[in-house]
Amino acid sequence: MYSHWSLYDFCLSNRGYLLLLLLIGVLAHGAASMTLINPSLQTAMKAKDKERLLALRNILSALQKESKEVGSATDRLLSNENCVKVLKKLRKMRQDAIQFYRTAGKLNRAEAEEKELHLIQSYLPAQADEVQVRKWAMEAIKCTEASRPSHVGKVMGEMMKRHKSDMDGKAAQVVVSSLLKNRH
Repeated sequence: MYSHWSLYDFCLSNRGYLLLLLLIGVLAHGAASMTLINPSLQTAMKAKDKERLLALRNILSALQKESKEVGSATDRLLSNENCVKVLKKLRKMRQDAIQFYRTAGKLNRAEAEEKELHLIQSYLPAQADEVQVRKWAMEAIKCTEASRPSHVGKVMGEMMKRHKSDMDGKAAQVVVSSLLKNRH
């Protein structure tokens, strides 16, 4: 006969201990991206979607590599900040690859990279639109008292200090450059 296990007894068992570590990690760090990717990976396996499966495995591999480098308490969890950092690095790599393949005339490879890029972006937090970036740029220009196009670095430093995780740096640089050119 089964005896009624309490949560405490379950946590003392091997499986329960691992589950407890997982729950503590998720509560401490928020919903870790690896825990969001695993169900998508299983869905892709069941659907036999090879492209999506390969892309998800690449993402998971990069997150696990970062987890080992950071020395996370468990191999399965990273802080959201670290997950976003890894995903942004993957996004940048895909954007560079797309540009390279297009200039080389390999449109089918560029299309495959675009699909992977969209998948990576689905796990990233939403970025600010151009209107919001322009507003932040105007505030940073006022704050730094920038007046010439040579002050782009100073303005970008101020913007990145305040809104680094909320915007795309390249898009922000284009906006700041255009605003400073119009002021000169």
